[in-house]
This record gives sequence, structure tokens and C-alpha cells, in this order.
Amino acid sequence: RGREGSVSGVEEKENMEIKAVEGLNFSKHAAKRSIERGITTDGQFKNTLEHAVEEARKKGAKDLAVIGSQAVFVVNVPNNVVVTVMSKEDMKDRIFTNIDSAVLISK
Repeated sequence: RGREGSVSGVEEKENMEIKAVEGLNFSKHAAKRSIERGITTDGQFKNTLEHAVEEARKKGAKDLAVIGSQAVFVVNVPNNVVVTVMSKEDMKDRIFTNIDSAVLISK
């Protein structure tokens, strides 16, 4: 008999699948940075971003950098949250830490 409040492997997988269906969320910080830097996240681009995250999730990614032509999106994969956004100009001479995976996208 399991402990109260514990989550079985099946329940955890179902929760992950539900999060995947719900799509990505942007943290307040990431949303603010996107607006300030004029980085568009329209429906088509968001689909591309979500697909990149799902492919990385299948490979076991936890903290992901999605690198595109206009920006880098740092995503916490288990929580399905974009935690920060860096424009192309912000990327010069920057170091990414605590990232275990990266995906290159063409947009």
C-alpha cells in the first residue's frame, strides 16, 4: 500500500502527458522579456517551440535551450514552462549553465 500523497509511475506519466497536451506556458519573466525584445511567439511559432520541447522530452531533457534564429528559449521541460528568453543581441558572449539539452529550430 502506497503512502498518502505519493504518485505512482502511471499517474506521473499521465500527468506528464496532460502537461504536454496543455502546451507550453511562459513565466512572467519570459513573457515580459519577449515583449520587451519584440520576440514574436505567434501560434505557428509556438507550435514549433512545443514540438521541439516534446522531442527533447522523449530523449529525457529536463532543462532545455531551444535555439532559433530570433532568440533562445530556456525551458523547464518537466513543468512545461519557458523560464527565460534571450534575443540574438542578448546572446553575444553569454554562457548557458544548468542546461542539459539543446534543440536547434529554423524559426
